[in-house]
Amino acid sequence: MVKGAYTYSKAIDWTDDDGWANLAWNDPNIIRRNRAPAGFNVPHIFQLAYVYELPFGTGKSWASGGGGSASEIVSKIASDWQVSGI
Repeated sequence: MVKGAYTYSKAIDWTDDDGWANLAWNDPNIIRRNRAPAGFNVPHIFQLAYVYELPFGTGKSWASGGGGSASEIVSKIASDWQVSGI
């Protein structure tokens, strides 16, 4: 399974408040002119996630458990594993 998502966004603020500084407004008429993209603005985000079921174990291509007791043990250990990533 593969999933993908794309997000386009724009974050605008009057001041970046990272906890270290504070801006005091002297003239309320200039507030509208002090807009800018925020420091945390990330306009383009593409995310991709996948899950792949490994072909080992009962009913699968490899190590299906048909060749004796050792093969059955390998089949039980190796069956039903998945690999995933983001």
